[in-house]
Amino acid sequence: MEKKRIALILLLAVLLAAVVLSAYLYWQTDWKAPTLVVVEEYEADYGAPVYLYQLVEQASDRSDYTLSLSGSGQINEEEKTITFSKPGSYPVEITAADVHGNTATATVTVRVVDRVEPTLEAENLTVYLGEEPDYLSGVTATDEVDGDLTDEVRVNSTKVDLETPGQYEVTYSVSDSSGNSASCTATVTVAQQPAQEVALSRTQLYLAGNEYEQLEAAISPTDWEGTIVWTSSDTSVATVSDGLVVWAGQGTCTITATADDVSAECQVTCTAPAATSVWLNWHTLTLSENATATLTTTIYPSNWSGDITWTTSDATVATVDASGNVVWVGAGSCTITVIAGEQSDVCIVTCKSSTTTTTTIIDDWLSGLLGDN
Repeated sequence: MEKKRIALILLLAVLLAAVVLSAYLYWQTDWKAPTLVVVEEYEADYGAPVYLYQLVEQASDRSDYTLSLSGSGQINEEEKTITFSKPGSYPVEITAADVHGNTATATVTVRVVDRVEPTLEAENLTVYLGEEPDYLSGVTATDEVDGDLTDEVRVNSTKVDLETPGQYEVTYSVSDSSGNSASCTATVTVAQQPAQEVALSRTQLYLAGNEYEQLEAAISPTDWEGTIVWTSSDTSVATVSDGLVVWAGQGTCTITATADDVSAECQVTCTAPAATSVWLNWHTLTLSENATATLTTTIYPSNWSGDITWTTSDATVATVDASGNVVWVGAGSCTITVIAGEQSDVCIVTCKSSTTTTTTIIDDWLSGLLGDN
């Protein structure tokens, strides 16, 4: 009987201990969800990751807990971030969970804003009088969100005068779907129509010494208003200025007329100068018996070089040598001729003798006397 009573007491003690242990464990167990306080709304730049800590104002629990986030963006579990592919408003759910499985959930509205302006670039343009330019040629506009915005570019070309050559400023602008805008400027050059062809009045030219020739250049289109550039391949042979080609020395060279990017050529051959005239210092000459005289020449052009030929029409009256020395031979008249190239000049030489001179004096005296009678 005593043994039964002792066994009963032990059983009751075990039951009591179990009840006490269960009560202790119950009161030690965490049944409360973590405390979680989040921001009402968060504004983020487009393309930038949103961190979990930026969305949570307060989080706590009596035991260890973890925070996680979920939504329609791209989540990085390791860094606890979420990134969105487009601007807009997105709900992001924040969850706090403790080690006992208690959870608390809150939702934050993340508003993703695009603050980056588009990229806008424009190239300078050159147009010709009478042409209508394509102002969007060479223009590109892109945006990180909207992509290609080139077709949305607006052009302000009010400063351009297509009828007057010059340089003008054009303004370009574009806006993306978020209202970000960009602008830039470019220069439009209005120019004369370029030369298409050059035609010279001569393609071959022959110049003797000191000669010159005027070349004319016809440019197409006919309304071209530029400046023709004239050049000589060898200025020691021929020079050129405004199309006037001038002999400079013997040889060949090329005269070129250039207008913009087109040109035409004339082949020039320059030969030795030809005598254009020869003049004697005397055109009449009287020599007394046994007298001599020297004829000198002036030849044009002065740089002419060649052989000079002297001749007499009557060597019994007077002779002439290669230096123009005239020698009395006998009474009478003759013609001394000098030839330089194709030019010539003459001197009439009268040769008198002493006898002829005396007789002539007497005859003149007698004639005077008879005439007086």
